[in-house]
Amino acid sequence: MKKNLLKIMNQPILRKKRTLFLTIFAVIATLFLTAATNQTDAHIEIIGPQESGISTIVFDLGDVLFRTSTKTSALTIIPTIAYNPTLLYWLIQINPKEAFFNFLETIPAQSTQPIYNKGQKLPMILADWMSGLKAPIEIKEMIEQELQNSLHPDSIKNLFSAIANLMFIPQNLANSQEIILPMAKLLKKFKQAGYQICVLSNWDAHSFEIIKNTHPKLFELCDHILISGQEKISKPNPEFYKRVLQACNVNSTACLFIDDEQHNINAACQAGFKTIHHVDALTTNKELISTGLIKICQTI
Repeated sequence: MKKNLLKIMNQPILRKKRTLFLTIFAVIATLFLTAATNQTDAHIEIIGPQESGISTIVFDLGDVLFRTSTKTSALTIIPTIAYNPTLLYWLIQINPKEAFFNFLETIPAQSTQPIYNKGQKLPMILADWMSGLKAPIEIKEMIEQELQNSLHPDSIKNLFSAIANLMFIPQNLANSQEIILPMAKLLKKFKQAGYQICVLSNWDAHSFEIIKNTHPKLFELCDHILISGQEKISKPNPEFYKRVLQACNVNSTACLFIDDEQHNINAACQAGFKTIHHVDALTTNKELISTGLIKICQTI
């Protein structure tokens, strides 16, 4: 039965009809997706500052406007495995990021102000890095020194060294970052609608300068940029939020702060900012609609 069915389906006339059908379906699907995309862009209207009562939009960078490209982990781990096959055994048992951060906890730091990622307190040596208390090269040297004295297997040491090369060589870190296009477009729309745009981010000064020069069109839209590595202070320190208000010459109640870290959001709320806890572009747009800052225009 199956063979007969295959013979029928493979007859020249039916093959042509099937090909034609699939081609038409692909064209229709493409037109539908294109129309849907264009409709989304064309029918989002930003409510102006006078109507919204907000004059300044403050954006975080990491996981809001930029993210680490998905290929970065593979390009870091796979070559290390190639030179250290026994690493496969360890990767079954450990989470590389968690293990690396646990290792960083052993390195002495100057910072007393903690920073957070995904709700977790980061090793204080990373606070030194992001707050500009230590240059990336200093931290990398400290890591290499600590690895020499470590009891970890050589394959793990080589993995930690590879991760350190990614994080603490500014060009490598900058190369690993990609723009989150929906959020970048949203920033541009707010700028065009007359809002003051500010960036407030925990980021080291060295790799940020490379990223800024790599994406000039995005950062030209920003009226003020406050980077922890340049300001020598980091979120969620309340003083950092005060500097935003001073730089923008605005009251906190006229500011909307968009960040992916809840600790940073909590600090902004305490400072009087309106806030959106960013999860993804779609969720943030829904929040903006519910707060009345953007609306969807319906057309016939």
